[in-house]
Amino acid sequence: MRKRWSWLFVLWVLGGGVTAGRCQQDAAALLDKMAKGFAAANALRLRSSIVVEQQVGDAKAKQTVQHEAIFQRPNLLRVRWAENGGKGLLILCDGRHLFTQVDALQQVKKRGGAQIPPANRAGRSSFLACR
Repeated sequence: MRKRWSWLFVLWVLGGGVTAGRCQQDAAALLDKMAKGFAAANALRLRSSIVVEQQVGDAKAKQTVQHEAIFQRPNLLRVRWAENGGKGLLILCDGRHLFTQVDALQQVKKRGGAQIPPANRAGRSSFLACR
């Protein structure tokens, strides 16, 4: 995967993508294209991993946090955070109710459908309709 991005970068530089004026124009066009793409998307999935390493004197600590977020129009949502591959937090929206599960507390909280806003002007609910 890293090689593919390296080659794309090299081709971009060789194609003259590094001039200051062009970069500014390309950035604005790219951001506009991305915004239109997100607005037209029916679903979105994001994954990330954060690693924190600390050292104080001889004591060392390492913590890894995994994150995954899945959004689907009109109002479905699943977000999961897990520390060191274990317990964490899960947030779900089934379109009518919002559920929050905290693994460490062994609790699930449910919010009713009265808080879910109606569809926006375009006739679509936002990705985060369950608040």
